Amino acid sequence: MVNRPATGFAPLADLKGQTVGSVLDHGAEQHPNRVFAVFPETQTKVTWEGQRQAVARLQPHLANLGISEGEVVGVLMANGRTALELFLGCMSGRRVSLMLNSVAGIDTLGYVIKHSGIRHLFTDDEHASLASAAVAASAQPVKVHQVASDSGLQLPAIQSDQITDPPGSADDALLIYTSGTTGRPKGVVHTHASLLAGGANTCSAHHLSSTDRALCVLPLCHINGQVVTVMAPLVSGSSVVMPRKFSTKDSGTGFQKKTVLGSVSYRL
Repeated sequence: MVNRPATGFAPLADLKGQTVGSVLDHGAEQHPNRVFAVFPETQTKVTWEGQRQAVARLQPHLANLGISEGEVVGVLMANGRTALELFLGCMSGRRVSLMLNSVAGIDTLGYVIKHSGIRHLFTDDEHASLASAAVAASAQPVKVHQVASDSGLQLPAIQSDQITDPPGSADDALLIYTSGTTGRPKGVVHTHASLLAGGANTCSAHHLSSTDRALCVLPLCHINGQVVTVMAPLVSGSSVVMPRKFSTKDSGTGFQKKTVLGSVSYRL
């Protein structure tokens, strides 16, 4: 809901030819010190320039791990600074992000891991055992990378022999799976253009501007979390508050004012 009345739809942002990375880069150039993301549990904030730098630092590490352009990269962890870096960083580096659902169950996770063909899976301490069990269930040779969820990847700036060209708007950016309630989960691929269109539509429908702040109440494996509360702030030049997990008792976000909350029914 928005704290002001809005009639009809606002004009759509012109994002023709843009990508997730190019929109982030543009925002960092225009307002580098503006807050992009807030993480309540650690009471830390990341600016647009800070997010851009974190995304840029990830690129040579992906290449050095042998992760090819267009390859799907799995992420199984709680919402937080690291999950956001991987979500945006893999897409910006011409890879495809796959944010896995931690409550899907080992059998379903194993199926998705096998079906998606991932060779690398990033996880945090909380989900490390689940990640190992899911990889075992998949019977696939997947390398599990255990990282901290709250501090960001904290990667050093390194050089890579492999130069990655920036992706195009029609390139694949995200692989997302259905929950599997009516059978095996089905995978859907989003391009950079389709993700940004979703963000632009959210901004248009709710008249969002750079002064708004979204509250991410759903995990980043859900399309609502990905588009409504990450892509929309990216498009509007605003910011997102991202708690590990939303709670009606204590969302952990009291120190920040929010103007937008988007939610759908979901099994948490």
